[in-house]
Amino acid sequence: MTTRDVAELQVLLEGVPLPATRQELLDYASRQENGGLASLLERLPDREFRSLDEVGEELLPVQPDWPQPDRHLPREESDLPPGGAAYTDASAEPGAVRERGPRRLALTHSRASLTPGARVAGRRCTSGRGRTGSPP
Repeated sequence: MTTRDVAELQVLLEGVPLPATRQELLDYASRQENGGLASLLERLPDREFRSLDEVGEELLPVQPDWPQPDRHLPREESDLPPGGAAYTDASAEPGAVRERGPRRLALTHSRASLTPGARVAGRRCTSGRGRTGSPP
């Protein structure tokens, strides 16, 4: 069997409702032609195929075998969970603001009120877009 045979068989099977079993693929292919390529489907195992690529790969494997990780061993954590200790705190209320959370600075002036040359928190505004100089 060549890659050309498999490609022609996949073209022949275009339009078959997927997923399809081996027998459904055989029936569809035999209705489409007189036999030739349809006989190649006899080599397929008796299972369900979700795509024509699966059919082609089963008949003539072309994809490399990638090493599979051991599914029974968990992988080591790369870092702390998001949110630190609060992530695993069973007493935490969902959506509540944490008392020990990061502090936010309150803005005393709106951006619209800043004009070039105005002073905010002891810094001179350097542009008309409301930005002040470099952070402290």
